Amino acid sequence: MQNPILFSTRLIALALLGHIALSWPLWHPGYRSAFPILPLFDFPFPQSGPWAALHAWLTVGVCLALLWLPNSRRVLATTIVWFIWMIAQDITRLQPWMYFYLLAFGLLFSSPPNRDHPVVQNALRWLLAAVYCWGGFNKLTPYFAEGNFPWFCEAFFWTKPFGAWPAAGYGVALAELLFAPGLLWSATRPLFRWLVPAFHLFIITALSPLGLDWNTVVIPWNVAMGGMVWVIFGPTPSPSPQGEGGLISLYTSYLKLGWKEESEIKPPSSEGERGLITSHSSYPKLGGKEERSYPKLGGKEERSYLKLGGKEERSYLKLGWKEESESKPPSPWGEGLGVGLLALAWLMPVFNIFHLWPEPLSWKMYSNTQTEATYFRESATGRGGPLQQVWDKHAYDRGRKLLLDDWAFEELHVPAWNNRHTFIQLARYLCVQNKQPDSSGLLLLSVDRWDRSAEKWETIPCAQITR
Repeated sequence: MQNPILFSTRLIALALLGHIALSWPLWHPGYRSAFPILPLFDFPFPQSGPWAALHAWLTVGVCLALLWLPNSRRVLATTIVWFIWMIAQDITRLQPWMYFYLLAFGLLFSSPPNRDHPVVQNALRWLLAAVYCWGGFNKLTPYFAEGNFPWFCEAFFWTKPFGAWPAAGYGVALAELLFAPGLLWSATRPLFRWLVPAFHLFIITALSPLGLDWNTVVIPWNVAMGGMVWVIFGPTPSPSPQGEGGLISLYTSYLKLGWKEESEIKPPSSEGERGLITSHSSYPKLGGKEERSYPKLGGKEERSYLKLGGKEERSYLKLGWKEESESKPPSPWGEGLGVGLLALAWLMPVFNIFHLWPEPLSWKMYSNTQTEATYFRESATGRGGPLQQVWDKHAYDRGRKLLLDDWAFEELHVPAWNNRHTFIQLARYLCVQNKQPDSSGLLLLSVDRWDRSAEKWETIPCAQITR
């Protein structure tokens, strides 16, 4: 089987190419009708056609380079820097799937250079588990069980009856949450390694033209997640943490990373091993019960090792430490970065419960508890042009209101970045376009995820937005 880390890297590169193809206007603003570019720091980047085209095609080139050279740290670093640069130009590009890929890239880069190191695989395992844990937890609300779940069940005739049972919605949310411990625990991992890809296969089919034909841009992410679960949580040959990659601390000392199950370095035997050492050499054992073999290297038996291969042979000590240098333990810098990235995935979504962490970075897919932004105007009449076409197609309440997410999906094929500042930026653009400051503005709906009666509406008029 191919190295699971290289396989996952290539799979992410392919998924990114799929995302770009399905949301091309997101990456090439020249293909947008009216949706504006929203810089991360409000810095005015160039918006000319050549600038947009160059950046869009370079983005494709970076993904192709990663697909071709998944083991190159330079290509990986370039990929990380490039996508951060693209996000800085337009925050809308920081979709949940893009955030997941950046965290995965960061974990790969912070780990030892060789991609078969146990710490790399376990880091990705914990990242995947975070998505399922929080994805399920965020759906344990009436907004999903009684709102989004029935809508999702409309995908197929045989799933429609389940939509009438909110208990089924809560059950699905709980099942997704349990994917995390199910995958991390070695006893249940073989079962969940099949269940989770099947779960993603259902989502792919439901969102495809065979089902709802909606938000198809996330299909590549589901392919990547299902494929990564299959290979990352697959049987792990020794050496591996706890023998089977069980629950361990990711960044422990080198001696604890799982090498203990490998056979110790053996001197040549009388049966004619000719000094060949076993392929899985265990350095920790040299410091334990097998430490007695060390003095032999400097004693009478040292000459037996030097005779093994003539001039090409190295001392037994050098053979061992040469192999160890190829599997270096994580550096303190890498440890800190890796732990920090996993903290972003696991701990920071806690703050979203109190509206102190961005919605798109909290694994709230389909939870239906994100803040909802609507632009309103008093009159349904418009000025024509591309923006009016969006109004004609998606406006509701007698053509006077437009969900900003509907506008984003229409033009970019992704939702708008869910953030108050971004909503005000979009509303400011619409206020200027419509020129109705006295009768237009922004409506923001925020919810308490467990109390539907606690919904709050906030109205911000154009006169205040455009000051």
